[in-house]
Amino acid sequence: LLIEQIKSNFKTLLENISKNPERKISEIPFLNEEERNKILFDWNDTKAEYDLNIPVHKLFEEQVLRTPDSIAIEFEDQKLSYKELDEKANSLANYLIKSGIKTDSIVGICIDRSLEMMIGLLGILKAGGAYVPIDPSYPQDRIDYMIEDSQAKLILTTGNLSGVIEKHNSKVIFLDDKSHAAYNESKESPVVNVLPENLVYMIYTSGSTGNPKGVMNIHKGLSNQIQWIRDYLKCTPDDIVLQKTSFSFDVSTFELFMPLICGAKLVFAIPDGHKNNAYLINVVTEKKITIIHFVTSMLSLFLEESNIDQCKTLRLFVSSGEEVTIPVQKLFFEKFPHLELHDLYGPTETSVHVTYWKCDKNTELNTVPIGKPVANTQAYILDSYNNPVPVGIAGELHIGGDQVAKGYFNRPELTDEKFIPDPFLKKDGAKLYKTGDLVRFFSDGNIEYLGRKDNQIKLRGFRIELGEIENRIREIK
Repeated sequence: LLIEQIKSNFKTLLENISKNPERKISEIPFLNEEERNKILFDWNDTKAEYDLNIPVHKLFEEQVLRTPDSIAIEFEDQKLSYKELDEKANSLANYLIKSGIKTDSIVGICIDRSLEMMIGLLGILKAGGAYVPIDPSYPQDRIDYMIEDSQAKLILTTGNLSGVIEKHNSKVIFLDDKSHAAYNESKESPVVNVLPENLVYMIYTSGSTGNPKGVMNIHKGLSNQIQWIRDYLKCTPDDIVLQKTSFSFDVSTFELFMPLICGAKLVFAIPDGHKNNAYLINVVTEKKITIIHFVTSMLSLFLEESNIDQCKTLRLFVSSGEEVTIPVQKLFFEKFPHLELHDLYGPTETSVHVTYWKCDKNTELNTVPIGKPVANTQAYILDSYNNPVPVGIAGELHIGGDQVAKGYFNRPELTDEKFIPDPFLKKDGAKLYKTGDLVRFFSDGNIEYLGRKDNQIKLRGFRIELGEIENRIREIK
């Protein structure tokens, strides 16, 4: 079949050369019209009727009205109902507004996993601000750089972390101080006109210049992602989701916000609990967790635990951040033959996951695909001249649609290089993100991941550009 297709593509190329002898080879298509339409449009027909004018925190407020007394979040022996969480976040948001926070204001949040973390995130969004997650376990110089580079005028934290941010001039609010004025403002939701294109969060990811770069994601992208994954995973009020991913990793946004728009319960793992499989098995069992996420390398280690058969309440696993391998998939179905394993793919620049694949224990494939594009998202595989490539041929994955980020903070040249005009979608301002990932299409439209175009690597799901390490070594010299 593939040989026949190559013959057809070559024939199309020769015909087009004969018709256009004056054109450059790079400009001559080797896809016929039918193949081109299938690859560019049929396989990218992902339209879903989500109202992307509604930001995620408003979707949460709608759920508060439906289930005000249900438990929304839980951390060890502490709990907050949907109504209690909403009121605390509203009070904080009203205080932030009085402190000058408005749409597109950048607010830092340096905090360990806790109930206060969720209050802080929702409070920032309700005030119209965009949050910058600062993992307190990061090296101090990286924390300092992120605070300075993001120009955050205000930082939310807790008293035990005051030393981490004390050298900066930003205003600080300690969320564990229950007597703080932030908890004494109106419990009513503030009226803030948040638009789909306003910033929702800025996550720093590795940069080749020696310092990390801030990716500016927008409300429309997060709203689309959270509504899609709610539907895809069929999340209901009966689900209990474990939040164990560092909030400086964009996958955390699905763990944090999806449960709260469908009436489920969100259980926070203790700080560093995600590194301890014995603890994870215990918390899954004790809290009756139904949905859990792992990067592939950590899933592999988890599956090797001898007592994971105790985890009887789990119904599905999500794996992302790294390539799912056939050995990991095989081990998963040996341990959990009746559960679901979902392989999701997506870079920080595209509001978390942009392709999806449900793993099959009876598969005859020798790789685990990354699948097809999610709702309101397009996946194009292009050559170095931005031409679509045929099925089976390697090219660079480009992502379009509603989840594409605004760009890099204060990096206009890099933004222009990586976020290019979408030549296929006839929509003003539409952009494609050049992922740098090499992929190819299967004949059914599913996508196979092949590797990187550059020297970027993944370690436990986190992106590392080797240029950043090289630059730091040169500085030491």
